[in-house]
Amino acid sequence: SSGINAEWPLRPGKGSQPTIIGQVTSIPEPTPSLAPTPQIDEIICEGEGETESEDEKEFEKTEHLLKEEPKVEKKKKKKKKRSIGICTANCRYESVRRVSRRFNFREVGENEDWVLFWTDCSVNIERVMDMKRYQKINHFPGMSEICRKDLLARNMNRMQKLFPKEYNICPRSWCLPAEFCNVVTDLL
Repeated sequence: SSGINAEWPLRPGKGSQPTIIGQVTSIPEPTPSLAPTPQIDEIICEGEGETESEDEKEFEKTEHLLKEEPKVEKKKKKKKKRSIGICTANCRYESVRRVSRRFNFREVGENEDWVLFWTDCSVNIERVMDMKRYQKINHFPGMSEICRKDLLARNMNRMQKLFPKEYNICPRSWCLPAEFCNVVTDLL
């Protein structure tokens, strides 16, 4: 067979490129103008023959081993179940405490590390500002302004006066007996 120059490294390939199969017979001495290139015995294009060299067989074995990762059995670590700390110091309802115990929540004080803070009254802004990212609370500052019907009506009337087009979403409301005069003038 004739010696043919090819680029290094030689790997069996697939697709439209010819597959280079053969053994390196000699490496010519380097010349100033050319880099060293190996000599191979033959070139067989894909589909022309079924000849496989020992290099190609060895490459397939190695490639197969690289694809498979060694199976190592890992022992599963047992996770400790951490109970969620709930602060019910400002809660007067026993039902909240009973449900928290049923879900394995750990009752903590206000000064301890808690995840859930359950309170019956409104919350001041300082408590909210001191909260960490993971902490939750069942009220927010100013909540009473929209939860009580009389205060909600007063706030909606105030917004209707400032932005009549945007807040034309609820009927006119009055807080009696303080706004009895307004009822008489608006209805007559």
